Amino acid sequence: MNQSLVIAGATYRLLSGVLISTLAVMTLPLLMSLALTVVDQGQKGLFHEVVSLAQSVMKIVYVAALLRIFLLGVPATPRALHFGRVELIFVGYVAAFVVFSYIISSVYFGFVMAPVMMLMLVLGISLSHGIGFIAIMGGYVVVFVYVILRLITLGPTIILGGNTFVDTVAQAWGQSRNNTISIAVGAMMTVGPIAAIGMFGVATITSRIFEHSNLASDLGWVVMNFVALTVATCLSGVVFRYLEKPVKSG
Repeated sequence: MNQSLVIAGATYRLLSGVLISTLAVMTLPLLMSLALTVVDQGQKGLFHEVVSLAQSVMKIVYVAALLRIFLLGVPATPRALHFGRVELIFVGYVAAFVVFSYIISSVYFGFVMAPVMMLMLVLGISLSHGIGFIAIMGGYVVVFVYVILRLITLGPTIILGGNTFVDTVAQAWGQSRNNTISIAVGAMMTVGPIAAIGMFGVATITSRIFEHSNLASDLGWVVMNFVALTVATCLSGVVFRYLEKPVKSG
């Protein structure tokens, strides 16, 4: 529990210490994402996919800039935003994670949950809520949360690394060994309150001020995504620094 408090406390201190400079760095990618969201309203097909890809690239640029600011002391200005070799490497890791997610979901739902779902149908248990929903999604969520927590230092490792894909993943995975529970609790203490406040804010603004406007809701979630990215990035940097010395000394 003490380790979790250290992680959460350090993350909040980092967030408060870089709040103003982070807003400056966030401005450009956030405005571009908001503009793309407006343009993308009601669009489907290839255009929608292109917009989604552009927004993903901007988020990667933003995260890489924050990590350089926190870990390398790069000046916290919009000049930290650029798309180069590091950002391209990030894109590769994201693509690998998408493929991994597809494989895991296929294996999980095809070979693990299919028999369970059939049994529930035979027993007449509803699959849309309650026990059925928990049984279908519970294990799936647990697997992904566990993997994300074990690889939480992947971003900082990429920024400070230069190793091969396998070595970078192995280093991030090894750093979190025997620390998963502390990281998980620290993450919940950090992300939970901010996410709750953010979701309440988005719901309140879009329902009361804009009268359920779809565009207002989408724009609100874009802002919330950047807030979540900021918190997650700070958390990853804090955990990396927290685990770095034990790993080096071991």
